[in-house]
Amino acid sequence: MLFICVKMDKKPLSRAIIGLIYPVCQTAEIEIGERRLTMPKHEIVVPDDHLPAWLYLHEQNQPAYIEPHWHTSVEISYTLSGSIRNFFIAGQSYKTRPGQILVVNSADLHSIRTHYDSQQDPRALTIIFPYRIIRRYKPDIQAYQFTINSVDLEEGARLPAYRALQEKLTAIADLYHSKDHLRKTILLLEILELLLDHFLEKRKICSSDRQDQKQKERLTDIKTYIEENFRAELALEDIANFCYLSKEHLARFFKEHMNITVIQYLNFVRAKHAYPLLLEGQLTATQVALDCGFSGLRTMDRALVKNYGLTSREIRKKAINQRP
Repeated sequence: MLFICVKMDKKPLSRAIIGLIYPVCQTAEIEIGERRLTMPKHEIVVPDDHLPAWLYLHEQNQPAYIEPHWHTSVEISYTLSGSIRNFFIAGQSYKTRPGQILVVNSADLHSIRTHYDSQQDPRALTIIFPYRIIRRYKPDIQAYQFTINSVDLEEGARLPAYRALQEKLTAIADLYHSKDHLRKTILLLEILELLLDHFLEKRKICSSDRQDQKQKERLTDIKTYIEENFRAELALEDIANFCYLSKEHLARFFKEHMNITVIQYLNFVRAKHAYPLLLEGQLTATQVALDCGFSGLRTMDRALVKNYGLTSREIRKKAINQRP
């Protein structure tokens, strides 16, 4: 997998050059009193030099779920064809269509659940601009946010800029496999310029920021508990008791912030751990199911199909076919 990005220094934008970067996912730890919490997954772009953008073209044809995470960078998602069924950004759910642009602002919690249609030749482009690079050209960027996700945006006064942005994004997607680094650089910089010039608005000062932080901490506690206990026979009541919440409150809270139910997330975690065990082939499928907390093979297969589009038998077959 090739990750293409732009390297910038303090010279004008047009002087940027192309380089390579490596994506890294990690968790962020914070201290509250004597407690040490692990916040929702923090995605970091780690360059091998001073690089400002990460570019990736998604051409998958299978169900996918990317669990909630955040990063300080600004992410652009552009649906070229097909659809992202559920792109969840900062509490809002979006179902994309070809030509639609979504922006994930810095520190926004976001996740993706989609099922690609093989008849639609699904393709989507992701560009991530590290915050420090944007701040270089907009020093007070922390006081602003990008506002382009409105479904009515294309009918407004910013339609010409939106169309121009679509053209630039389509052009760079067409050049994705090309080695024309100069043209890619120019396009990336023009995309950033369009965003800064036409789709930036002042952030609203919100008195609930501290409350939002507490909610993130509670969400992290719930996810950590599930990650550490997924092999047990966990019920909604067990998790609710751990969090000192009623089952009803837990269910509403989790659905609101994660865009899936607690049990769906539990089965996702179990499936995530079952998948590599099935690929290894050292345990029977039934043993893998029980080891990962499922009640049986049929329950595991339902979770695997929902999250990966494959049954345990199909995963095993895939692993055998890939062996030398």
